[in-house]
Amino acid sequence: MTRPRSIFEELRSIFDESFSEYETETTTRQPPERPRKYAAIVRNGIVEIIDLEELERQGKKDPEKKATNNLEYILAPLDEIFLEPELKDGIISAFSIPQLLHGAEPEISGAILHGPPGTGKTVLLRAINEVYDRAGAYSEEVSLAAMNSKYVGEFAQNIDNKIARALKEAKRRGKPSFLSFDEASSLAEQSNLGAESVSKHYQETMDVMKKYVGNERMIVLGITTNSNPRTFDHALTREGRLRTFNIDYPDEEQRQNMWSYFLKKHVNIELTAEEAKSLAETTPKEQGAFIDEFCRTYVGMRTAGILKERGYTLFDALKKNITVPREEVMSSVTPTQILTDLNNYVEGRHKNGRKSIAGYER
Repeated sequence: MTRPRSIFEELRSIFDESFSEYETETTTRQPPERPRKYAAIVRNGIVEIIDLEELERQGKKDPEKKATNNLEYILAPLDEIFLEPELKDGIISAFSIPQLLHGAEPEISGAILHGPPGTGKTVLLRAINEVYDRAGAYSEEVSLAAMNSKYVGEFAQNIDNKIARALKEAKRRGKPSFLSFDEASSLAEQSNLGAESVSKHYQETMDVMKKYVGNERMIVLGITTNSNPRTFDHALTREGRLRTFNIDYPDEEQRQNMWSYFLKKHVNIELTAEEAKSLAETTPKEQGAFIDEFCRTYVGMRTAGILKERGYTLFDALKKNITVPREEVMSSVTPTQILTDLNNYVEGRHKNGRKSIAGYER
């Protein structure tokens, strides 16, 4: 069996061919052609050599297709966000994604995402961060723990510095900047709700937020919290400032979409609507994090299942260097087998008294 060539060998081969052509041309005193430009990429473990000039010519021939592919790349992180279409569109609008893509000034300053734990608020905020990053804009996930200080006023100053830097980057790049604050109730709630010392600690921070939100259009903010929206400071949530969205647990249709998407992504298997419905009905209390993790680890789970059928624990198999070829594992993966393994897994977790992946039971 022929050993596959390494990236270095592929590049060396291209260089040798180019040099050979150049040497032949120069010996006949013909002017050499301009060397072509190539790039080597690894896709699915296979080395591919890309002709950059040809790629550029194709882009010039079909600029609309090139632009479409670029937009698909930028927006790809949102493919893994499963919400009601109207809610998802509202969030995309609040975070000024259309303005980001079309080079316009944001009309809304961002949003506060609230709801019970484990509903995907953090995942959603990170997806928005990545969209901004892929679009060439400045984005940052701000850690409140790193920003906080026991000294009154320093927390506010740290937040001010973060926003000021984001504004500077927005002007430099010509695109709005995005800052996200996860589990940041202190940035959204009325400062007079806590103890007196806490109120003083956060009052200046709230003043900083009010200074920028709604007044500096090139900065977009995202905040997640488990707090009740009735506690939010009205100065931040009135028209034209931060919109609020309740992110709740996924319903059956959303869970169906999650099973179809993540099994295709991680296991490369297509489900029918009925098969996805069966999986969704088996996991009525689970969130997206559980479904994603189950699909991501399923091939390993199926491998362990085959070993168990042959009388081996995973530990014994590792000690004896007993393996199951991936082709054999994948040939055993069917929607029916996945449903069986899921039922066994859920039943086992319930027997062990384990909570959901997010650690929260409805």
